[in-house]
Amino acid sequence: MIIFDEKFVGLWFLATIPGSQDWLAGLSEIVPDEKYRLTYRFRYYTGDQSKNPFDDADKKNWYDGEVTGTRAYCIASLRMVAKQLHDMAVQTAKAYDAKPEKLYEVINDGDLRKAIETYMSWPCAYVRAETNEEGMKRQKEYEDERKPMPWEKR
Repeated sequence: MIIFDEKFVGLWFLATIPGSQDWLAGLSEIVPDEKYRLTYRFRYYTGDQSKNPFDDADKKNWYDGEVTGTRAYCIASLRMVAKQLHDMAVQTAKAYDAKPEKLYEVINDGDLRKAIETYMSWPCAYVRAETNEEGMKRQKEYEDERKPMPWEKR
């Protein structure tokens, strides 16, 4: 789960295989300018079975990890990974005589509202409208299901 809160640093999105697969990655601060949480997923489309991005018909593989380094270093590292994925996606598109997809990026430069608005302008952006209570419940369910990271105490 990628959460847009005061710890949110950046978000990247790429349709790695248009119509079949995409990649989403988010970076959040753990310790300022020292330690970050990387959350990413690959989504595999099921075609007509999926009616919306939240119906769980598509297969989504989520991963979490810790990234150490300065904020600038961690952002640059994610940009490098995103560029490598984009380069591969361009080659895949060429092989199928298709148009390559755009790589999307948003960085929170201190104006979280602007970062969210930028994300919301992406054609691939989906958000779930929830009450605060619903969001807290869903986040707790997510946290209960995943294994704790080494820096987390439970």
